[in-house]
Amino acid sequence: MISMQILGGFQEYGKNCFLIEHQETGTRIMLDCGVQNGQPEVYPPLTPEIAQSLDAVFLSHVHNDHVGALPLLADKGYEGPIWLSEASYVQIGPIQQRWKQKSAVPYQAGAGDTLHFTPFSPATKGQRIIMTDNLSFEWGHSGHMLGSVWYIIHLGGTSLFYSGDMVLDSVTFQTETPTQSSFQLAIIDSGHGGQVTSRQASEQALLKALENPDGSYRIPVSPSGKACDLILTVYQRFPDRRLFLDPALREHLSDCLSYAANLRPGMKEQLTNLLADGRIACITSDQASASGIYFTNRRLEGTKMIPIDSPAHPEFFYKAHPDLKDVEKLLGGIQAEQLVFFHSKPKDFTKLIAHIPKKLILNGGVYL
Repeated sequence: MISMQILGGFQEYGKNCFLIEHQETGTRIMLDCGVQNGQPEVYPPLTPEIAQSLDAVFLSHVHNDHVGALPLLADKGYEGPIWLSEASYVQIGPIQQRWKQKSAVPYQAGAGDTLHFTPFSPATKGQRIIMTDNLSFEWGHSGHMLGSVWYIIHLGGTSLFYSGDMVLDSVTFQTETPTQSSFQLAIIDSGHGGQVTSRQASEQALLKALENPDGSYRIPVSPSGKACDLILTVYQRFPDRRLFLDPALREHLSDCLSYAANLRPGMKEQLTNLLADGRIACITSDQASASGIYFTNRRLEGTKMIPIDSPAHPEFFYKAHPDLKDVEKLLGGIQAEQLVFFHSKPKDFTKLIAHIPKKLILNGGVYL
């Protein structure tokens, strides 16, 4: 029997953190360990009892709302393995540096340095990785960003599915179907579950807004699957325009080439061509140096921002999580005695529950 304590991520957009226990064996694991972004950041209610009782932590990807509370977990006494993909592991170093630079955090300086990251090889995809007699796992790509994965966790004689953040139709990244369909518990990303969003319509609105060849535009993105999708889409649509990338974004695209198994077919060649193209430049100051399209979260003088994440401009909204139709598709291949939907704000969660066909739920499964 599996029990779960939700420490964050339910009916909120952030602070994803789930404590799972197999009651018969006492095996305890944690799925992600994030913070609620903001000033100040909000941390999950981690205690020494929780941290010191864990057998393992599993990370779905390295965004702050999934990893930002790891230093606090270490500060509370966790010394065990933190499992993650190799592509996620290569991104951890800069994140640890940012942890050191933060002020007003609820943990001792240097707590993040004691974390024991355990990357699994791309060659293990689809295989069962055995940790103990009572704990093993499998993984697959989730399409959200470089290194993002879903997990099937086997605890004793039971199993659960954790989607992590998921994108079913990424332009850039692979999303694979879980190798198992029936679970005691399924924890599923429903970040945009209160709406139906057309990626094609968002792309068309964005490209139309960029049509003036003499304009200077800024698309506010940080390293993510969404950023990779938008850069590739704009690059292909405007073959004569200059594109300016934040240095961190260019480095992120280079990292993608090192982990081509994450990429959709043909994407390695497309990214290689993009990075070798002379019309792709790095942003070197806080002011636009020429007309073109700038991809950065900096406030660049001389550019017009395209508000891809603003509620006031839904025409530009570009989804990075499952919408209602995506959740329904996921539930067509995943059946569980108990379902938990995370990453949804209360309003979206209510809409999601009202619209999901009950025939997709095994034994009238329970929503939390």
